[in-house]
Amino acid sequence: QGYHLPLCRGAYSRVELRVASSCAAQPMEEWMCDTAPAVSMESWPRCSYRCHTRDGAPAVALQISESQVGSTGCRVWRAAKKLCRFLECAGDAREPWIRSGSKILELGAGCGLVGILCARLGAEVVITDLPGLVHVAAFNVHQNQRLLSSDGSARVEELCWGSDLTGRYSRGHFDLIVGSDLTPAAKWDTPLLLVTLLQLARPQTQILVSFTHRPRELHWWRQTFEAYFRIEVLPVSEDDVLSADGKASEGKDEFSLKYFDDSGEEDKQISILRFELISPGPSDEEIRRLLHSVSRSGTSLSKAHGDDSLIW
Repeated sequence: QGYHLPLCRGAYSRVELRVASSCAAQPMEEWMCDTAPAVSMESWPRCSYRCHTRDGAPAVALQISESQVGSTGCRVWRAAKKLCRFLECAGDAREPWIRSGSKILELGAGCGLVGILCARLGAEVVITDLPGLVHVAAFNVHQNQRLLSSDGSARVEELCWGSDLTGRYSRGHFDLIVGSDLTPAAKWDTPLLLVTLLQLARPQTQILVSFTHRPRELHWWRQTFEAYFRIEVLPVSEDDVLSADGKASEGKDEFSLKYFDDSGEEDKQISILRFELISPGPSDEEIRRLLHSVSRSGTSLSKAHGDDSLIW
């Protein structure tokens, strides 16, 4: 039971102990997904994300329900908000990150804020997460449906990293793949995420991930991905980190709920990482070998080229 407690990150130890006790017999992935309160999401507190506006357009705020306790995937984190601002504000009219009709996949969506924002900007979005979490994103899509662009759409699907996606999504189907704070357990998560991205990406596929700098997490990202992807840290201007009130951020997360013990999170740097698949990309046979390695052991991944191995 004590092994599970750090994952909850809760400020209420009595709640943590009760949840851990009731879930101790469940597999880890089930516990991480199903610890949200057994109450209607209508009663959950909401994070209000104020969309960036130009030319005097009326202010619009997305309402995202999030849970007080349970999985970290039931909460809107700062990295998701920063990625939303980046997608809205970075680039220019000639080269926007999102165009009307863009096909976008959000991985590890949690509450679904980034995917919903992309649909508001006119994209056709598939929002994905683990089976025990997709109902949270689906609820938030429903309650923000009227705010989506007439050109945009959002649907929610289950997607487990490391699974075989053959026949589900073709490589290069999506123009842009996005995610935020995807690997809080980077040592274990990054091999599964790598195999998933290799099944989805072509060299022309854009991949953007917002990333909170935590100890050794960037190390695991680079060690896992750099054999297949070029990783670029994109500059983030002040306009990209506007607060929900449309003012420049002063280093304080003005619209984050404080139900979790996240002391120190506000001071951590958040970067936007851009991934580019090294051409020509892995062969289908190489991807099959990687899938086999991951299916054999979720905590080990042998690189399918050379004699070098990554084993965790």
